[in-house]
Amino acid sequence: MAKVLIKSIGFIVVLGVVAAGSLLLWAGNMVDAKLDEPQTYAQLTPAELEGTPPGDIETGKHIVNSRNGCVDCHGSDLAGKTFIDDPAIGVISGSNLTPSAMGSKSDLEIIQSLRFGVNSALKPLVFMPSHEFQHLSLHDMQSIVAYLRSIPSVERASAPIKLGPMAKILFATGKVPTFIPAASGLIRRNHGFTEKPAEGATPEYGAYLIKAGCAGCHGQELKGGPIPGAPPDWLPATNIAADSTAAKWTKEQFVTAMREGKRPDGSIISPPMPIPLTSQLKEVELEAMWAYIHSAK
Repeated sequence: MAKVLIKSIGFIVVLGVVAAGSLLLWAGNMVDAKLDEPQTYAQLTPAELEGTPPGDIETGKHIVNSRNGCVDCHGSDLAGKTFIDDPAIGVISGSNLTPSAMGSKSDLEIIQSLRFGVNSALKPLVFMPSHEFQHLSLHDMQSIVAYLRSIPSVERASAPIKLGPMAKILFATGKVPTFIPAASGLIRRNHGFTEKPAEGATPEYGAYLIKAGCAGCHGQELKGGPIPGAPPDWLPATNIAADSTAAKWTKEQFVTAMREGKRPDGSIISPPMPIPLTSQLKEVELEAMWAYIHSAK
């Protein structure tokens, strides 16, 4: 009887190993195919950029360094850095965005990458948050380009990206589409750019800022929860929707939290909440974000 039980357990273990191996092989092949498939829907035409005012370097600097936090993944010098190094998730690095690496790319190619999450060959980029950047106006995207062209060149090769087994399985099974947004249905396929509302302490301007930034971690409904694609040790994002505790903060308490990383009760807001970045937001931006969160009540 014992021998039969041991054989049965052994068979189940072998079956489990085979099933896991088959799942990983399928997921790996699926991810490789997605990464090699040009996303033809993402091809902009020069006419779509004509007749628009040129980008503003200072606006681009603000978006890159604080509002949309490009420095989080690409490094403080924007020459690239590794921001995830986990055996299950993989090794994921932001690429070099300085002129030494980007100089040969046209404005149109860079805006395609921002808007749709693809490279110059229209193949999907890994972990490029274009599902957030797609909510930026064309002028804001042009301002990012203008700023990137103005920064010092850094001669540094972009590190290769290696997705780990768990990342491949999670993407292939539809659990974490943010690993490859361009190939997962997260990106709007129309080429219409978002209109940027007038800057002011209004819910409309707050919605523009939040959809293009905060929603990436907190979710489109701002309900929080596990951050898509984050390493296992990252804390879940807080619920900041209109029915949450955070939404009951006064405007002054909200501004203090975003600037100093402290809740009204004095407790510290922990990473990955990017307080070093949100602390640089303009007063009008913080007031607009607070207005938007409260407008849904």
